[in-house]
Amino acid sequence: MGEIITGKPQYGSGARKVLYDGVVRYVRITDIADSGELKYDEVVSPSVVEPDLFLAPDDLLIARTGSVGRTYIHQELPDVHQYAGYLIRFRIDPNKATPQYVYQITKSDYWREWIIDSSKTGTLTNINARQYASFQLPLPPLAEQQRIVAELERKNAVAARLEQAARQQLADLAAMPAALLREGFAGAV
Repeated sequence: MGEIITGKPQYGSGARKVLYDGVVRYVRITDIADSGELKYDEVVSPSVVEPDLFLAPDDLLIARTGSVGRTYIHQELPDVHQYAGYLIRFRIDPNKATPQYVYQITKSDYWREWIIDSSKTGTLTNINARQYASFQLPLPPLAEQQRIVAELERKNAVAARLEQAARQQLADLAAMPAALLREGFAGAV
């Protein structure tokens, strides 16, 4: 991975979290869901604003400790985002790889197996920037990377629709006994 990034991997801020100031959001490992989505249940700001640690679109963040290997790819959002110290930023060179393709690789079994093999044992699991930079990923031509990303996004959208439909069916089933009881007490059954 070190051969497809611009510059060097960059560790995040060591600032404390403070109440959200409405301007700069602090992105910590705990703000990233296992799925890679940004959570919005506890939005905070950093105690020290560091513009060199502001996220740009397509910046890839990787957790280096705790939830090792968890990733987030930043998209254009209305507010400014600064990332925390247990995350490492990788800026993918778009002339060498599609950032979304690299992100999709980090959602694969191939990535998870590499994380397990690379994790240090002991009381705290950790993978540093140098180790992440050594990750060997399959790298087809850019056009093929884009095709793969488009297909994965299409399949993920279908899966999300199916998941939502299944949730609705479960909610309907959960509500059914109460509705049947109401009808029974009303003499409608």
